[in-house]
Amino acid sequence: MQGQTRIKTALRTEYGGVAFSAATGLPARAVPPGELTKRHWEKGRFAHAQVAYGDGRRSLSMLSIYGVVSDEDATEEILADTLSYAATLGDVPILIAGDFNVEPEESPILNAAVQSGKWVDVGSTWAKQYAQQPAVTCMASKKGRRIDAIFANSVAAVAISGVTVLTTESIPTHRPVVELERLEQRYPQLKLPRTFPVADWSAMDPKKVEVWLKIKWCHLRG
Repeated sequence: MQGQTRIKTALRTEYGGVAFSAATGLPARAVPPGELTKRHWEKGRFAHAQVAYGDGRRSLSMLSIYGVVSDEDATEEILADTLSYAATLGDVPILIAGDFNVEPEESPILNAAVQSGKWVDVGSTWAKQYAQQPAVTCMASKKGRRIDAIFANSVAAVAISGVTVLTTESIPTHRPVVELERLEQRYPQLKLPRTFPVADWSAMDPKKVEVWLKIKWCHLRG
């Protein structure tokens, strides 16, 4: 693909695999799978890439997974191993994305992750902010299902600046989910009330505060 760098897993011809594409020049790199995820990588169902941001010393980890069609147990195992692997990466921004082949609300593993407060269902959280239902992403049936999703850990969640599902792309069946992150910005941390001055807040960019408050409020509300 011209103008892009590709990072992919071992490709399985019977069902494909998962991959990352990054604009040429973007500081992205593949990360070898760990013990928890190696077998999923070998089956083409897991990949890990990192993109440096800011001063280049920090990075966003992106984990891509591909759930198993009509096998909830196998999919739950992939999700559980991926979340356990993510927990080993430390207090860094992490996104888990892919074709889960299960709606997030129907997955006990994903529901537990959200309930823990450590993970946010990006599509659902953003839709609730506007009193909407999250958009469907897979049109294999007339009604459609939301089986393509992005989950952000608590570090990445506060940097979300936009989420949308593309309906005009010429991709069969699936609709791409797009999420914007502003990781180069600094966001305020939640603190207990204290004596003013208000100057501490008035000196900040209102847009940064608004984005953080909206997402954090939605996450706590959900």
